[in-house]
Amino acid sequence: MGDDSLAKFQKLLANKFPGSFQKNEEANNYLPLLEDDEDEDAPVVVAVEDVQASLTRSSPTGPRQSIPKEIQNSYPMLVAAMMPHEDILMTCARALDEQTDVSLVREAASYLEDVEQKT
Repeated sequence: MGDDSLAKFQKLLANKFPGSFQKNEEANNYLPLLEDDEDEDAPVVVAVEDVQASLTRSSPTGPRQSIPKEIQNSYPMLVAAMMPHEDILMTCARALDEQTDVSLVREAASYLEDVEQKT
């Protein structure tokens, strides 16, 4: 494809899909416009109140001891999946994000629907 054919093709594309290409005056051709995708891996800003609430739920006595017995009995897989540095909400978030265990995902979703929505 020669330079003239390429230029015609680029112009045809620019006319067919307006707003998708920008004219490069120096090289006399068209460049695709890059979309402004939001960076999904960008840092997340968390309110101080949310951090304090998480720290309160993750008391030094251990996260499992601060969970009421009825919650421990109703959601045993969720409680068992908790890591030492996690509270129950963090465990739910991890379970729903990773989705490696269907039963754990179901328990996490059920906990969020049944318990957290009521508080």
